[in-house]
Amino acid sequence: MSVAGTAGRKVRFGVFELNPKTGELRKDGLRVRLQEQPFQVLIALLDRPGQLVTREELQKKLWSGDTFVDFDRGLGTAIRKLREALGDSADNPRFIETLPRRGFRFIAPVNGYAGAAPAGPGAPLQTLGPSARQRGSRRPGVLVAGGVLCIGALAFLLRPSLPSPRISRIVQMTNDGRQKLPYMFSGGGRLYFTERIADHCRIVALPAAGGEVVPIQTPFQDAQVLDVSRRGSEILFRKFTFDEQDQPIWAVPAYGGPPRRVGNLVSTEAAWSPDGQEILYIKGYDPHLYVAKSDGTGSRALVKVPGRPYDIHWSPDGTRISVSVSVRAEDERPKMLWEVSANGTNLHPVLAGWSFPGTSRNGRWTFDGKYLLFDSFRGGPDNIWAIPERAGFFYRGGRRPVQLTMGPLNVAAPVPSEDGKRIFVIGSKKHVRLHRYDSKSKTWKPALGGISAEHVDFSQDGEWVAYVSYPDANLFRSKVDGSQKIQLTVAPMQAAMPRISPDGKTIAYMGRAPGKPWRIRLIPFAGGASRQLTSGDFGPN
Repeated sequence: MSVAGTAGRKVRFGVFELNPKTGELRKDGLRVRLQEQPFQVLIALLDRPGQLVTREELQKKLWSGDTFVDFDRGLGTAIRKLREALGDSADNPRFIETLPRRGFRFIAPVNGYAGAAPAGPGAPLQTLGPSARQRGSRRPGVLVAGGVLCIGALAFLLRPSLPSPRISRIVQMTNDGRQKLPYMFSGGGRLYFTERIADHCRIVALPAAGGEVVPIQTPFQDAQVLDVSRRGSEILFRKFTFDEQDQPIWAVPAYGGPPRRVGNLVSTEAAWSPDGQEILYIKGYDPHLYVAKSDGTGSRALVKVPGRPYDIHWSPDGTRISVSVSVRAEDERPKMLWEVSANGTNLHPVLAGWSFPGTSRNGRWTFDGKYLLFDSFRGGPDNIWAIPERAGFFYRGGRRPVQLTMGPLNVAAPVPSEDGKRIFVIGSKKHVRLHRYDSKSKTWKPALGGISAEHVDFSQDGEWVAYVSYPDANLFRSKVDGSQKIQLTVAPMQAAMPRISPDGKTIAYMGRAPGKPWRIRLIPFAGGASRQLTSGDFGPN
């Protein structure tokens, strides 16, 4: 996809829409202020998504040859302002990736499709090969062999990193309006998950190729799927309870048959090993991971983790285990992704060394073991990330997390397909409609057009209103009829509980960056820079 090649047509990426013809960038329909040079940089990057745009190319685009300017500083300022407008980060980029001393690359899907893939592993070899042959033709054979070995070693060291996966399109598989629990498993060409109907939960199966949802019969009115065997022949489950208390573990044939108790095991979560010989399980708030034989006998503690464990999964080869750990056992969040060897050794956080605020959980490897997928909450919608792992001979390994989705849906519980071409997720998008109560008619009516918002406050004269949009948590103010609307904060800042000052000149609100504590902040009613008032660790309930 090329911006220049689309005759000024609109370009969409994430929640943003760029119109090259009118020179506008919008987020969820709202115009984003962006100066000319950052806007031109964005157009240049979107013109070649997924490809390197060199610093020299940007210099020619932004400044004519006879213009005297501190190019490095000017380009750095343009990139910084562009990232601020997009809510992006240089350390963990979602949109613009920096290639040091070379240039920049737009890495997010554009118009629903990924950009061009990086150069394949053959490129460095093709560059080095001719010079090796030319030098070898003028030296003795032993030196030729030595030169080839050196060139081969250099090519090995310079081989490219494992290509980052990209999401090309999203397909909705169910549309029944039923709540799905954020746990999903695959086996035998089907997906298994737990859905809620009224006040009850049941296990259902869905063909991975698409089709009708089929309920799985269990002896309980409320049941929760825990895992599916590698070939999809048997389902591990337990009685579902809303208080997450330990329950006996059961197994049932996937295509019908009597259920059976798995020994005397009781658990909140459990998972079969890839070979089906062992069961990994956890017990409530107990910080240990336990392992037993597949019949429930021989239970033993495997390892103690630093908090309450959740979301346990084996690697496809059975040598490693991923587990989400909540540091404070009573909290649902934050959870952090950890990894441990199957023998209980080498317990370590997966994202150590990375600036990664927020929650990371549900770590699952692709079937070839090349990527570890997980979902993350960082102050906005839940999104799916991938970490390149085992690279093989032709690629370098690397543990840099790559964001695969960027809202507006909340997506969780990634399940890779066996062919490595698809990822199945549980997706949801919550909506809130703002209403007001009419005391005369004693009825509720849409307020501000029924926008999706919360945390509303009115000025003392009743003419103005401040509110927080839902679910992206941006602060707005407007007249009570919705006119003169201004957005006061942008991502990644989250806002909550605004209060308009008595003189109507300032708004106090709770604000925080992803993974940071809530602080009281002040911002001018007319818009502008905010300032922090408090340093305590507290916030809205």
